[in-house]
Amino acid sequence: VVDSMDALDKVVQEREDALRLLQTGQEKGRPGAWRRDIFGRIIWHKFKQWPIPWYLNKRYNRKRFFAMPYVERFVRLRLEKQARIEARKKSLEKKKEKF
Repeated sequence: VVDSMDALDKVVQEREDALRLLQTGQEKGRPGAWRRDIFGRIIWHKFKQWPIPWYLNKRYNRKRFFAMPYVERFVRLRLEKQARIEARKKSLEKKKEKF
């Protein structure tokens, strides 16, 4: 019974995702967009309704959806660090396979 309910939930979720994708063009349940934050990371920004227009909203205007040019260096360093960690994991797995 548990397996059939899980399968049914999965089918319903896939149907809702397909319907949302057709209607709105968004994969996520809550509308949003991919944006770059001040640290250069790409994040999913969820849209929400505000009672006043965005250009009058001080709290919304404090958010920074762009990265300054000097941040690109640190983004590259972070990517290199992640690639180095993955390479170490792969080499460790290869060494374990040999033994």
